[in-house]
Amino acid sequence: MDVLKEIKGILVFALKQFPLLVFVLFAIYPVWAYYGEFYGMILLVIITYFLYFILFYLHQKNLLFKRDHILINMGIILLFAVVLIVPQLFVINTIECEAQDAIDEYSLLADEIFKDDTLGICWSLTGAYRGDYSSGFHVKDSVIPARNLAEFCVKPFYAPFIYYFIHEFYNEDYGYGKAALLTRTGNCGEFSQAVVYMINATMGLPTRSVHFKGHDHEFPEVFVNDDWYVFDRTFKTTEFPVKSEDYAGYIEDKDEDFSKCISDIKQVKSDISLLDEHGFNTTTIEVQLAYWDNMTFGDVFITLYVMDNNATMPVLNRKHPDDNGHCNFSVRSDIRYLIFAEKSSLFSKYKGFKDLFAANRTEFMNVSLYEVPC
Repeated sequence: MDVLKEIKGILVFALKQFPLLVFVLFAIYPVWAYYGEFYGMILLVIITYFLYFILFYLHQKNLLFKRDHILINMGIILLFAVVLIVPQLFVINTIECEAQDAIDEYSLLADEIFKDDTLGICWSLTGAYRGDYSSGFHVKDSVIPARNLAEFCVKPFYAPFIYYFIHEFYNEDYGYGKAALLTRTGNCGEFSQAVVYMINATMGLPTRSVHFKGHDHEFPEVFVNDDWYVFDRTFKTTEFPVKSEDYAGYIEDKDEDFSKCISDIKQVKSDISLLDEHGFNTTTIEVQLAYWDNMTFGDVFITLYVMDNNATMPVLNRKHPDDNGHCNFSVRSDIRYLIFAEKSSLFSKYKGFKDLFAANRTEFMNVSLYEVPC
């Protein structure tokens, strides 16, 4: 009976430590997210749980000398720290080492390409990577390791605290690109980030990843011979690179309907519009909210929507006005837009909107806010 009672006590104690199990799963998730090593992750959970159980059980049952209690507590804290940090460092170190090996291979390939011009070598390297790349676009249940890691370990609010090292690694200039380069799978974003890193590391050229507003697409660009070139191997420039300044004319000739979808072009992680650099006609919309007595504009949101094209992403921009209720948007001309302003508080709500067709000139718009029932 004493043995059964002891076993029951151990089981009850183990169940009480369930939060530890959740913690360990969170801690080693990066390994599973990137490598898909499910069984290895479960084994690590079991080992960690077992070690913790032994330490804490001995501590609770006073089976150790009192002078050892401090060491036991330190051991438990150290175990938590190791379980939280080691998987992250393992993933980062593996990505860094394998990424360098991949760059060495592409450098050898660049030396073997019999072309005199740098642009041609870069285009051939991108083609070689495209040949090994597996697109996950419109593929049901596709697994994209680089994105899995970002979705769980970088973007959430808790990421900087729990996954500090991976969060910092991904926020480096080429962290995401290194992960995408190795897995060779994903959508346009992963391809773009991988090529941006690969060309920069292999050829030493400036690169950037840009994305559309109005259509969900991202592609790499390379700065060669004093010009930016579009290297959109996965979508619209599959045959040859196109100068960025010629892109508007090229895309209009190739696919006029798609050209109308493009409301803005921006560099990833930047709010600066690149429409002018890509040959599109642009204009500025100056918005002025109507002034009310004692009204503050700090908590007003002004949202700019694209209205009269085939945009799959109608929300173009969203920002706060300044203290005087003024803000401006740099946009593509010859497109119809809707300006929507909203101010909410605990007891009241104000809304206002106005649509306009942006011509090739600066547009000045006054938007009045009207109180609506909450």
